[in-house]
Formats: sequence, C-alpha cells, structure tokens
Amino acid sequence: MKPAYLVTHRGQWRYLPPIQAVNDGVVERCMLGTDDAAAFAYAAASNAKLEAWRQHRKHVKSMSADSNIGLLVENYLASDVFKALAPLTRQGYALAFTHWQDNGIVGGRRLDKIKVSGLDAMTCQKIYDMMARVSVSNANGCLAVWRLLFSYAIRNGYCQYNPFKAVKKQTTKPRRVTWEREHVRAFLNVAYSNWKTRSIGLIIHMAYELAQRSTDMRLIKWADYDAAKGVLVVVQSKRGSRVELPVSKGLQQMLEQQAKDFNWQAYIAPSLKRDGKQGLLPYNLHSFNKAATALMEQSDLPKHLTVRDLRRTAVTEMIEEGVPLPSISAMTGHASLTSLTPYVRHTLRGAMNAQAMRNYPEYLMEEPS
Repeated sequence: MKPAYLVTHRGQWRYLPPIQAVNDGVVERCMLGTDDAAAFAYAAASNAKLEAWRQHRKHVKSMSADSNIGLLVENYLASDVFKALAPLTRQGYALAFTHWQDNGIVGGRRLDKIKVSGLDAMTCQKIYDMMARVSVSNANGCLAVWRLLFSYAIRNGYCQYNPFKAVKKQTTKPRRVTWEREHVRAFLNVAYSNWKTRSIGLIIHMAYELAQRSTDMRLIKWADYDAAKGVLVVVQSKRGSRVELPVSKGLQQMLEQQAKDFNWQAYIAPSLKRDGKQGLLPYNLHSFNKAATALMEQSDLPKHLTVRDLRRTAVTEMIEEGVPLPSISAMTGHASLTSLTPYVRHTLRGAMNAQAMRNYPEYLMEEPS
C-alpha cells in the first residue's frame, strides 16, 4: 500500500507532506527518484515522524494555565526539547517527575492533579522539604528538574512564573568516600566466582580501573573494545566526551573469558535477559544497582560504600600518586581541570608525595653529627 503524501510526478516519486510540518522542520518535501522500494521506505519513515509530531501538537493544543501539572509533564516528555537530551538524562528526568508526582502529596492533593496556575511557592517548598527528609541530594536533583519543567512552561505561555525557583534548598557536604583496594578485590572475588554475576564484576572492574561511571560501563559494546591493542573507547553519556583507555593485562584476561561466553551479542557485560532479537539486554539502572548491592553485601563491604564512589576512588588515587591533572582528565573526560578540584583530598600520603617530588632535603641545615 502506497504511503500517504507519496505522489508521482513525470515518472518520479515525490514526497509532499503538510506545509506546517515542513515549516516546523519535522519533514521535508523532496524528489525521491524512480526506485519504488526506496521511495516507499523514505515516505513510511517520514510519516512516522509526522504522526509523532501530530501527537505532540495534540498535547500542545490542549495545554493551558488551567491544565493540571500531569498534562504539563506529558507535554514536556513529548517535546523536541526533551527528546534532544541524552538517553540517561531523559531517564533521570522521567524518574524525577514520577517520584514527585507519586509522593508529592500536600493537603491531600497529588502534585500532578494541581493546576499549573494553582501551584504556589509554599506548596513547592512543602513538597521539597518532605522529600529532603528522605534524601537531600535526591531532593535537590529533583528540584532542578522541576525548575526546568516550569521554565519550559513559561516559554510556551502556559504560566508566567516558576514557583520552584523560590524554593530554598538545603546544602549537602561533598561526598568524600572512597573504596580501599582490598574492597574492590573482595567484590571482584565474589562477582567473578559465578559466571552469572561476572558481568556485574566487569562493570565494577572497568569503572574502577578506567575511572568511568558505572552507568556508562553497563552499555559498553564489543565494538568499542580493540582486543589486539588492549584499548577501550568510551563515549561518556553525561557530556559526550570520547576517551580512549588502556586496559590492564588482568582486565584483558577477564574480557577474553567473557568473550568466550558472550561475544555472540552486542554488550560486553549484558544481563541475562533476552532482547527478543537474538541478543541480550544491558542491565538497566535498577537491576544493576540491585545486583551490585547484593554482591557488596556478600563481600562484607562497609555499608557506607556505593558504586558511584568508584570513579572518585580512581581519580583520588591518581591525584595522590602525583599524576598530572591533564593526564587524569584524558582518562576521565573532564573538559576543565577545575572540575577535578572536588577530588583533591588533604592526606598525609599526598603531602609525602608532594615533598618527595619537590626533592626537599632531609636536612635543610647541617646534618647533625
């Protein structure tokens, strides 16, 4: 069946979608030549974009200051602004919306049921304070997302001010927790003892050795790894930085062992769930954290440690060993050297390394007889 908006003109296919969609930059009017299959495929793909655009416009047309916040969230999630974000960022934003909509109940009213025009700063402060009693850092992260949502609402004329901007947030001390090397070894000994948990071990191993985020290591593919050179290429999800990283002999051996069992599918450290396309799915954030936490408990690690501390641990180790900051940023992908400042700790080991590199004499004056 011929796709909509596909017509013939002088023996050639032309694609002529609605002019409003063209003006909005959704699709283009164009000549497609004489290849029937190629023309049909192009038109079908473009029509899918058109349908998504139409669904978005339905939300936009139905939005007003009298609409509830739940509809505003739906509108934003369908917007091009949201779709342009990195996948992990989209996932985090969606979780922030869901968390406060489900739990932000004030005066018997759910947040998503309140009118956009009826939300005031006092209500926002109450919701924030309620969430901060559970976790200040989580509440601060969610607050930032909700502020962005209402900035979007102002730009689109749904409201005139941002009630979340007036919320007074609490401050948290920068987290300084790091793993000891024996903690990492204890975890890997448990994770690598069973092939079913080897993927979790590899994610932790790579995150620690290569100073990367475990969230990125979940998604590393065999195509990113050059086994002959022992080099792993990582495109970081947070800033899009691309880093090439040398892999130690020990990690290379574990990757070689992993390849024997799992190189028939795309991911280096997959879950054991099928993707429905003769492959395996990567761990999602929830399943990874759940599995990693269980392995940490089996390894008898201190309760205050988290997986997110591994990148900080690796960077702190490099700083204390006197590795130049530009070299560290080549691994971590930090665009600015000042971004590494939070990782600096004032320790005796660091001070001793500084004095040794300074070549300071044991005796500045005469050596006592």
